[in-house]
Amino acid sequence: QNAVEYWLPTILQRDKAIPLSEANATYGLMVLIAGITGPLIGVLVGDWLARRTSRAYYYVSSSAAFLVTLPLFVIAVATARIPLFAAVLAEALFGNMATGLVLALAVNAVAPGVRATATAVLLTTGHLLGDAISWPLVGSMSTAMQSGRLQSLVNAAADLGVSATSHLTIALISVAIPAVFVSGLLYLTAARAQAAATGQPA
Repeated sequence: QNAVEYWLPTILQRDKAIPLSEANATYGLMVLIAGITGPLIGVLVGDWLARRTSRAYYYVSSSAAFLVTLPLFVIAVATARIPLFAAVLAEALFGNMATGLVLALAVNAVAPGVRATATAVLLTTGHLLGDAISWPLVGSMSTAMQSGRLQSLVNAAADLGVSATSHLTIALISVAIPAVFVSGLLYLTAARAQAAATGQPA
């Protein structure tokens, strides 16, 4: 998610040919809306589903992780502004839905006396394994594609309808989509582990 937030304004400007001021202003508005409503929707859906299963937060978080791949693909292939910015809003919305739920799961899984420490470890680890790796990885892949390397990846993306010159877009979805699928699978694995621990069906 953080790699998407970091590179998406550049993609809107460079790969989608949207003027810088428009790209930044519209992207900022989409993220503002999604940053407020996404966590609220996630918590409301999670609490509603929690009446039926104790693993509701895991299921909502995994669903959000899988669903975020759809707007990413639309962003990659869209050229018109309306579908493009609608996909940007949807991506930010799904990307933020699990924020509150993950923190709630973290603090509920540890003793009250170490909840602040657990939250700090969670956030630090997430940034180290996410931001610190994904930003330069996406940039390096884009540069490699521009210089003629990773041509097979460019060709594969072009077969899906992504412009062969949109190297940054291709690099971003190549990193982001596997990452969100892994995140979704980790949430489902945690839900299974909780079900096994409590003796309830998964």
